Amino acid sequence: MEALKPNINVTVSASAGSGKTYLLVSRIIRLLLEGGAPNSIVAITFTRKAAGEMVERLNERLYELAAIEDDALATTLHNLGVDSSYNERARSLYENLLLNPRSVKITTFHAFCHDLLQRFSLEAGIDPGFELLESSTLIKHQAWQRLLDNATQQTSDETNRALDQLFNECSNPSSVEELLLNDFLEHRSDWWAFTENKPDPIAYATQKTRSALKLDKQVNDKPSLPDTVRKQLEQFSLLLEKHTTKTNGKSVLTLNKLLEHHQFDIDALKMLHAIFFTAAGGLRKRGSSKAQIKSMGEENETTLIALHHTLAEVVDDLLDKQYREKTAALSHAWYTLGNQLLSLFQTIKREQNYLDFSDLEWQVYKLLSDNEQSHWVQYKLDQRID
Repeated sequence: MEALKPNINVTVSASAGSGKTYLLVSRIIRLLLEGGAPNSIVAITFTRKAAGEMVERLNERLYELAAIEDDALATTLHNLGVDSSYNERARSLYENLLLNPRSVKITTFHAFCHDLLQRFSLEAGIDPGFELLESSTLIKHQAWQRLLDNATQQTSDETNRALDQLFNECSNPSSVEELLLNDFLEHRSDWWAFTENKPDPIAYATQKTRSALKLDKQVNDKPSLPDTVRKQLEQFSLLLEKHTTKTNGKSVLTLNKLLEHHQFDIDALKMLHAIFFTAAGGLRKRGSSKAQIKSMGEENETTLIALHHTLAEVVDDLLDKQYREKTAALSHAWYTLGNQLLSLFQTIKREQNYLDFSDLEWQVYKLLSDNEQSHWVQYKLDQRID
């Protein structure tokens, strides 16, 4: 009953089919009973179907108020939180609504945004004659083609480096197109909100990603092993040589080959990781044995086992960090291409005077939150909406 009172703001959260629409229509009726002008009431929902259903239910219930017996009317009004003194007004609501050229406005979010932008196009900085683009598939592909055309004309810029990274990582070019068209462009409102008022959106998003991945701000393009780890690996290799087995022999060859190089990229770390861990990710067993003690002595065996566990942890951490670096690098490439593709996408729409649904939402958000314009717009809206 509290949710029906016009003088309080309420939020109702409930599952589908639990009566939210019934409650909303009841609140509209209560507003009308309290003397609210039909054209000052706005109800906004997500789909045209839901809006149409709400209009139908409102008309049905207002007709019911006009036609039912007095006893039934008293019960209905009681359920709406008012008494019999509202009988006459309740009876007249249906007729008044039919005769009123400006009835209750029940619409969708996108239709509401569309109306606002047409009414306040000057304040929003858009052409009032814009057309609504309901399907943007063609323009998305036009933007993608422009991106590729621009890349072929500039062989050494950031766009090409980002394309190379994503093409090398993905199985085929269409996967990159899918990643950008269906993932980035479909969530462009999230990108706008995330990078709003940032002078360099790509740098901002990249640093946020690196922070979330617990990485330093500075990208390390040439990863190398710490000297202490390198020395421990050299010692570990020498100890393995003392106990000749097929597995130890392979490990020694791999270690010696890797230690010839100063830099350790992710592929080198994977090879190193395989010495200490199984393909399933479990730590390889390395314990004591009589044959091993005989080959290297008890003290060396103790050192070998200790190094195995120490280096396994270190190498696992180093590889994990390189995976995080790779994630950050690919994210940076995605941000770079996505932001440029989005710019081209928006340019093509402007050239044809189109706004799509995401544009409607974002432009209205900016219109209502812009300090210079929002108070004026809200003042004008307050004159129409109670």
